Amino acid sequence: MRRLLFLFFLLFALGLFGADAAKPDVVKKFSDGSINFTKREMTVRGDGMPGPNVVDAASAVLAAEKMAARNARNRAIAALSSLKLADKKSLKDFFAGQGKPDFISDLVKESDFSQIKSKRYYSNSMVEVTFVINIDAWLLAISEAAGQEILTD
Repeated sequence: MRRLLFLFFLLFALGLFGADAAKPDVVKKFSDGSINFTKREMTVRGDGMPGPNVVDAASAVLAAEKMAARNARNRAIAALSSLKLADKKSLKDFFAGQGKPDFISDLVKESDFSQIKSKRYYSNSMVEVTFVINIDAWLLAISEAAGQEILTD
């Protein structure tokens, strides 16, 4: 009887706690990264090259990293703008129709792009930086402003 009861509770616990582990993450991929809706984070890659007026190697690296961060912000704006709302409109079209075409870019530009996943340096002084950004606040602000949910498929 004890074995049967133990087996029942074991199966119950596995069913209760194992159900969440079996679900895959909901991820939307785009050309330079991805949005993981389950973890509520965006991975975006930016490329940068220093300008022609750099004086030494250290300032060239800093200028290239700054350009890569700017490039990643622009790619994040493009990726968010292409997401669809429940009424099948893209975020870009929806906010342009509401008279707020800069809503997404303002949201992204206020964010901190400091969590770096990887950096690659190339011999031509180009830098490729991959950022991981928590987008929980972005998704909340977008759905509150739009009054609709964002489609994740």
